[in-house]
Amino acid sequence: MEQRSMSYLLALIIVYYVSSTLNSVLTKQILISYPRPLTVSLSQQLFSSIVSIGHYHRSTGKPLNLQRHLRRVVPIALALVIGLVTYRASLLYNAVSFAQVVKSLQPLFAAAMCVLFLGERISPTRLAALFLLVGGVALASVTEVDFRFAGFFLALASALAQAVQAALSKACLVDQAARAKLSPKAASPTMSEFELFAVAAIYAMGMLLPLWVILDLPSSPLPGRSILWLMLVNGACNFVTQLLSFALLCLLSSPVSAAVVSAVKRVIVVAAAAVWFGHTMTALHALGIAAAVAGVGLYQLAPKDTALSRVAEQPTPLPEEMELLRPHEYDMDAVPYLSAPPAFASRARSIGSRMDADIASLPV
Repeated sequence: MEQRSMSYLLALIIVYYVSSTLNSVLTKQILISYPRPLTVSLSQQLFSSIVSIGHYHRSTGKPLNLQRHLRRVVPIALALVIGLVTYRASLLYNAVSFAQVVKSLQPLFAAAMCVLFLGERISPTRLAALFLLVGGVALASVTEVDFRFAGFFLALASALAQAVQAALSKACLVDQAARAKLSPKAASPTMSEFELFAVAAIYAMGMLLPLWVILDLPSSPLPGRSILWLMLVNGACNFVTQLLSFALLCLLSSPVSAAVVSAVKRVIVVAAAAVWFGHTMTALHALGIAAAVAGVGLYQLAPKDTALSRVAEQPTPLPEEMELLRPHEYDMDAVPYLSAPPAFASRARSIGSRMDADIASLPV
């Protein structure tokens, strides 16, 4: 039974690597022939929304309620839209491999938000990992053959938006996981992880649609049949990548395992994109990429150093509460844990410390 579970996990990881690589290279391939990042983003979200609605209805037997959690999901969807469009726009100016390296700065933004808004302290090991990460990105930038400031800043904006999206999703799920433990018989509406994923995808599509009508529709020629087929395959790869990313983060209870899977995925995507598009790399450029990937991995593996470390060492209910495809549900309408009593807030933050490695692993 254990061997079967390990084989299943290994198969998911392989599919995740393949879908991530295809998603990146196909997005760039489409943009080369059809330079409309807004249209490409909309097609991907359209696919994710349709499949999410069908999967949710089939698994629960009821339709999605899009109005129940409007206030909580809209900020997540807005960050998702910004991350999607800016990353795809960055591919118009820079190579996939370079854009992926710049996106690896996401842990830097995540750490900054934790320091500014949660009052967390960064351990010396994590600080060293961030310096290695920033140094690697800087070296990769100055040695990039086709470096353009527009592409660099767009990729940087995508990394920031992705960090905000991950932080908002994390805070939402951590809050509800802790609240469910405190009051399991609460009668307020609840939302599962996949429902959050599906509703955010639909809201993101709703935000992209008017932008597309105003900006792209009047001036965009109709894509050819080959581009439409690529968009369909790209949409499927994008959906599978996002879904498996959440699923693997739930199945891999060890932060070390999540860090390894994330670092290896980034290396595979960078290498595959360089080979696919014939992007040449100097030794210094490859060294910069390696340093950036190593910095991300070390940041995820390094221990945290917060005032709540004593509480964080206590066992948390994370493993059973974060299984994506199981029927666990969390109270989405409870008061945020930051306004809860001190003991409860400490408990909720201890769950958050176990989920910290998730931020650097979510895809865009």
